[in-house]
Amino acid sequence: MRSNPFQRREKTPRGFTTSPLPFVRDEVLSLRLDPDGYGRADAGAGLFHVTTNLSAVLAEGRLQSRRDLQQAGVLSAGLGGGAMNEAPDKVSVAVTRDGGLRVLKAVQLMADAVHGKIDSARALVAMNEVLEPSLGIINYAAEWMEEGELDSRAYGAAFDYAERQYELAQAVHAAVPGPSLYDALQDYEGLITETIVGWVREMYVELDETMCALPVGFTESSHKFARVQPENVGLLQLAARSTSRPESVPGECELRFAPADLVIIGVWQASQRKSRR
Repeated sequence: MRSNPFQRREKTPRGFTTSPLPFVRDEVLSLRLDPDGYGRADAGAGLFHVTTNLSAVLAEGRLQSRRDLQQAGVLSAGLGGGAMNEAPDKVSVAVTRDGGLRVLKAVQLMADAVHGKIDSARALVAMNEVLEPSLGIINYAAEWMEEGELDSRAYGAAFDYAERQYELAQAVHAAVPGPSLYDALQDYEGLITETIVGWVREMYVELDETMCALPVGFTESSHKFARVQPENVGLLQLAARSTSRPESVPGECELRFAPADLVIIGVWQASQRKSRR
């Protein structure tokens, strides 16, 4: 990753901040952002948003919520416009640069996949790279779970996961670039999400371990996601009004702001890439 991948757009306005720390209420997430406890966010912290319609956002000069887009009659897909159905009037904002870039890479991958711009083998490698934090949690837990007796619940859960992961990985390999590959990747990512959620519920994994490590969660159908063009995916660096009171979602390592409380100060745009088939 380059040290400064963002093209500067605006200076931070008076009364705004680029630090997420003033808005975070969860103690564990606060320690992640400020591990030394000095009251200053770590270098990798910030406010970032992945958009699937960069050209329109930059032309407008501001972000809109999913509800705003719907009321304006704009068709949206992917992650643009906020937190899907959970917070339609808000904009989801990642609080770490690495987290924002991971989402960016995931969205670019799925856009490439649905438009047939990447082959299945490379797509699986790229998806595993995006899922690395999640897979690390699962693999670490599976090591001790597999040490149990054949009739233990933990052993059975680890065995079932390994078998299902292999099957879905093979499905990705066999998928034709295009909507079929998107669907296969969506199923593969879904298994990782379901496994982490299930293992937290069964207490095989501690909830705090999953913070900032959950999969992106692609819920759109391939038909709808096809609206996303790979070259129009971008990562925005934001500043937020200091008096804002956003919703905090520690598990997803994000904050949800009202659109009026955000300004765009930088942009990292997907490069024009050739087909990777």
